[in-house]
Amino acid sequence: MKNTVVGREIRVGVLGVGRGKSLVKSASMNGLKLVAICDNFKARLDQVCNEIGVAGYTDFDEFIKQDFDAVIIASCFHQHAPFAKKALLAGKHVLSETSTSATLREGVELYKLAEESGLCYMLAENYCYTRFVQEMKRLYEADEIGAAMYGEAEYNHPMSLPDIFHYCPGGVKHWRSQLPGCYYITHALAPMMYIMNAVPVEVSSVLLPKKESSGKEGYVALVRMDNGAVVRIFAGTAGHSCAYELHGQKGAMESVHGHGYFGPETIRVWHEPWEMEEGQCEDKTYLPNWPSDAEKASKCGHGGGDFFVEKAWAHAIRTGEQPFMDAYHGIMCSNVGIMAWKSAHNNGVFMKVPDLKNEADCAEMLEDNWTPFEGVENSRLYPEEMRWQRVITPDQYDLAREKWKELGYTDAEVDEMLKA
Repeated sequence: MKNTVVGREIRVGVLGVGRGKSLVKSASMNGLKLVAICDNFKARLDQVCNEIGVAGYTDFDEFIKQDFDAVIIASCFHQHAPFAKKALLAGKHVLSETSTSATLREGVELYKLAEESGLCYMLAENYCYTRFVQEMKRLYEADEIGAAMYGEAEYNHPMSLPDIFHYCPGGVKHWRSQLPGCYYITHALAPMMYIMNAVPVEVSSVLLPKKESSGKEGYVALVRMDNGAVVRIFAGTAGHSCAYELHGQKGAMESVHGHGYFGPETIRVWHEPWEMEEGQCEDKTYLPNWPSDAEKASKCGHGGGDFFVEKAWAHAIRTGEQPFMDAYHGIMCSNVGIMAWKSAHNNGVFMKVPDLKNEADCAEMLEDNWTPFEGVENSRLYPEEMRWQRVITPDQYDLAREKWKELGYTDAEVDEMLKA
């Protein structure tokens, strides 16, 4: 790997003022020094940069020229690939949040550039690094349940209307207002890939009835992995939940279901009596320990996942060893969401997840620039029947105006957003 950093702090710039502020604590714990933030929301940018003492930029092209080693991309969901490509071309290592790319074409271009650059590109999938997922990975690698056959994963994060307006300014132009639910599949699928060290090869998906409060459909997807296991994923129902379950040839394990982003964080492992090996329990439920750095992780966001995803990224930059959720695994994971949406609009048929390491598949993906998001460069919008938009009704204008002004937007900016 090029541009490894040894013997000093890794200097980091962050695209995204909100995430930039939240990463200060976890970054410093991992030998990362935040030196610059870029965001086009200048009022908030100035406030945060003055508060934490870093340089602020509204122009990404100027920002990426500055003297730092690596960049965290925490911009809008569908905008990550163009920024990541510019960062790689500038010689910066990249940690990209949420999803890698808005189209299959973007994904191929990003993958090839990441490979050619010799730098570290990592998908910042913090749910791989929760305490319970790390314990499930440890158990799987210790052959506690044998080879995987079937898994289940869910990530449900409903929002109230006030929260939607508070966190999603921009009217129907905001990415959450155009986001098909299955595009946000990474929090459910990536941990299963990580636990099994497996890659998705095909997906079938169907949509659930629309939820009245949001007008949005949930989905159920079946993902076949390259190890033969099948994973069922669902999201979009009522109630926060985050849970994973895996059945193997010799037993099963799960993160116990519970309310909230991470549930109770406990693990259950069980075996049939006739399949138990020496030292195993028939049925055991327990709260696992962190693999390391428990005190540091407990102080960081996403159930400690923020600390460990940055630790993995920093380790890669220092040693030159690519992390698991590298360009290949990260983009393959994100592409499942795109293919799931295509499957849902083709009566749920299984569709191949094209392989980034297969040149014929790459050639096909380079011709596929369909997207549900407005404003993606060199793309085509899906037909109307394949797009989803949250429409702000007149009776919601006052609430939207109130929440957006709380965030610091001016009356003129709010008026413009309400025209969307």
